[in-house]
Amino acid sequence: MSQLSADQQRQVQAVLDSIKQKVFSKRIRLEEFFRDFDPLHTGCVTKSQFERVLGMSDLSRNIAPENVQLLCLYYQNEAKKDLVRHVNFINDVDSVFTVKELEKAPTKPVHAPGEGIQTLFSRRPFTPRSQSKLDELLDKLRAAAHSRGLIIKYCYQDFDRRNLGTVSQSQFRRALPFQLSAEEVDLLVARYTDDRNDINYRAFHEDVVPSDVSTPNSVQANSSSIMLSPTRGGFMSTQENLDADALEKRLQAAIVERRIRIEEFFKDFDKLRKYTCTEGQFRTVMAMANLRNTEEELKAIFRRYRNENGLFAYKDFCENINTAFTVKGLEKAPEHIVSLPDANTTLPARRQYNTLSAEDEQMLEAALEAVVGHTRQRRLILTQSFQDFDRTHSQHVSADQFRRVLSLAHFPLSEAEMQSLVKRFADKGNQRDVNYVEFCQLIDSLTRTAPVTVPESIAPLSPAKNVNNYKTQLIERYNTLTAEDVLATVRAAVMTNRIRIGEFFRDFDKLRSGLVTAEKFKTGLTMSNLRLTVPEVQVLVDRYGNGHGQVRWREFVDAVEEVTVRKGLEKDPTMEPAVPFVKTQYGRAIRTDSDAAVARAVVNRFAEETIRRRLDVKPFFQDFDKHKNGRVTFRQFRQVLSSAAFDMTDEEFNAVSREYASEQANLICYAKFLDDGRVEQAFTSPTNGSATVDGISNGLQATVLSPANNRRGEVDIQRVLDHIQEVVFKRRIRVPDFFRDYDVLRKGFVPKAKFRTALSMMNFTLTNEEMDALETYYEHPKTAEIYYVPFAELAESVFTRKGLEKDPSATVATFQPSSNRECVLSERDEEALNNLMNRLSSSVRMNGVLTKPYFKDKDRNNSGCVTRSQFHSALSFLNLMLSEQEVTLLQKRFGRGPRDVSYLEFCQALESGTA
Repeated sequence: MSQLSADQQRQVQAVLDSIKQKVFSKRIRLEEFFRDFDPLHTGCVTKSQFERVLGMSDLSRNIAPENVQLLCLYYQNEAKKDLVRHVNFINDVDSVFTVKELEKAPTKPVHAPGEGIQTLFSRRPFTPRSQSKLDELLDKLRAAAHSRGLIIKYCYQDFDRRNLGTVSQSQFRRALPFQLSAEEVDLLVARYTDDRNDINYRAFHEDVVPSDVSTPNSVQANSSSIMLSPTRGGFMSTQENLDADALEKRLQAAIVERRIRIEEFFKDFDKLRKYTCTEGQFRTVMAMANLRNTEEELKAIFRRYRNENGLFAYKDFCENINTAFTVKGLEKAPEHIVSLPDANTTLPARRQYNTLSAEDEQMLEAALEAVVGHTRQRRLILTQSFQDFDRTHSQHVSADQFRRVLSLAHFPLSEAEMQSLVKRFADKGNQRDVNYVEFCQLIDSLTRTAPVTVPESIAPLSPAKNVNNYKTQLIERYNTLTAEDVLATVRAAVMTNRIRIGEFFRDFDKLRSGLVTAEKFKTGLTMSNLRLTVPEVQVLVDRYGNGHGQVRWREFVDAVEEVTVRKGLEKDPTMEPAVPFVKTQYGRAIRTDSDAAVARAVVNRFAEETIRRRLDVKPFFQDFDKHKNGRVTFRQFRQVLSSAAFDMTDEEFNAVSREYASEQANLICYAKFLDDGRVEQAFTSPTNGSATVDGISNGLQATVLSPANNRRGEVDIQRVLDHIQEVVFKRRIRVPDFFRDYDVLRKGFVPKAKFRTALSMMNFTLTNEEMDALETYYEHPKTAEIYYVPFAELAESVFTRKGLEKDPSATVATFQPSSNRECVLSERDEEALNNLMNRLSSSVRMNGVLTKPYFKDKDRNNSGCVTRSQFHSALSFLNLMLSEQEVTLLQKRFGRGPRDVSYLEFCQALESGTA
């Protein structure tokens, strides 16, 4: 080595120490880099090659060029001054790992790898105040880690792929196993950040989990202030309630939810399979399984399964936990039925309610009373408002979103009452996630003005997901299941789906004996996709069994196929086939004459109410009738009538339900109910085609014309065509598409029957006389068929103009329905309307309310109109404080036809302040 001054040697030693730090932390093999430049193994390289190797190994990044020259001078070859002895450099650097030539001096002392070098991480100095906060925080973390048996470095090793002992700041925050405030996390980040701006988690682990220092008692007392990270499957219990059974049930729910094989964790600590472990090992298993528990909970579980030797009997613990998955001793009872875990099994782990104080209980009672009163008064539906914020359908919203919905609905609640509701319905162990579904269900049950009592003969016992559940409940309730009911169910399915049921049994009867085993019979029923319950199948087996474990399937098929053809007609062609029984009862009560009389009286009273109050409930039924089949459930039927303030006694409702009950389970036919009450014509007077609303004074009368009544007598074909154009414009109907299905060759002609079918499908609500007039008007004189092309062009003219491809610059006039003429008001009504619009316009401007979105939500066809009931509902939701007389005046002024109101014109009038 070249002779250097003392200062230069100290400088070289500092550079070597820096290189050793990097080589040890990154486990760099320097010899591999020099081997390419020394193929003859002379142990020397040129100075440029030496500098190049330092750059390739990323060691010269933080070394100044003058220090690199010092290294070249320090390891210079004495014989050849232009070469550097890299072998000596490698030996000095690799001394951080081991000592060279130990085979020549085996007794030479060997230090541990990395001993004597300064690590890259050095704890940064803090101010006395920050240091005090840090010491207090570390004390709490030590207590929490000790109570849970937590090994912190295991939380970060998945991020440290190169085993450097460091992670990035984002990884450190993500894997931190404690729930700390932002200020506390920033304090830890500032404490353990190294020179590369990474977090040294090993130093953090050594400070929090010392191997030779026990946690002081003073620290354990503060362990309750550390909150655990809320993770899936984690839960916390209050210290007031440490019931061992409830605690074990919550543990079981968390393990079932995450499908943890808990016994595998314990076996790693039980090499001899004694099925016991120490308390520390038990705590470690709980931490490794990510089961969050407090110190008191861990002690309670340990005491429950501690044996006489003071060890934890994990075998008994695992057997009790695994009862949710299986039953012990199945090899001795293989026919035992094991129930699978369901949502109720994991409910204790998914629901963790907050503890309410006596003051919170009082606040909660007052808040619920205010919410119930306000909801009942304004008939609000809160679920839809919450669902706008629940994009993932998790049935939870944040606390701020929960408060926002209640504020938008103008609930008279104070901040303390809002907070009590948040605490009550937050079920995830925090006060951030609120279960709005549970809240809405409770409010709905409290605001139901008339209890929904479904008749016992047809009421469902619980919400049934399908027909099988409903039938099973009826069977369990009445205990009356007959073979005729089951055959009726099978016949109805066979007739509807055109099933050849005999084909499913013929494959099992190779000898065509007409007999199959009971198991094959059940398999055939399953293959035919007949949704039968287990009791129903057993009834069929008992009915057609021969007493020797076989079933007469041919007799069963003959009984079922009577719905399509009667067997033996070729022998007796004059025989009149009997109509088979296809309606099921399942123990339900049969409608009596008294029920029919009561139901008829209710229908008449309902028709009178619709005339007196201009009531239109059909849109409300259609909101529940998603499939447009004219049926709703009994609860929905009662709810619609209750919302319309039409009260019925339980006896009347039972009679109506039996009278209009559908053949399908748990449904009532509201379309037949409305048809019997003639609700469609309830808005017109039999004398002059108008209805006068009671209770409207000052000469104000609302006259609503009905197209059907105005077209009685001699049919005005132009008025019929105007009516069709209005319907097409409002509902955006593609009229030609309905006729093209019946005109395959595109001749422009369809038979009269098909013409009427197409009109019925478009639901124009035309009378027979109007249908005849249209047929006469568009009938072709030669073929006696309907020439539908001009009719379709007339309907399409409300949207476009024919021949625009030849004249693209032509102006298309906007269609104006004939019913859009302004209603004529008296001078007194005009004055009252102007004053009303001025007041509403000022109120809307003052409060900054956007009125159009409230109406647009109800305008599904984007036609600019809503029904009168929807118009009234939107005005109520805007909280404009209008009387019935004022609402009727607005409906008369902006009315379009017998049932619609133009909300666009109303909103424009609000903006201008004039009618």
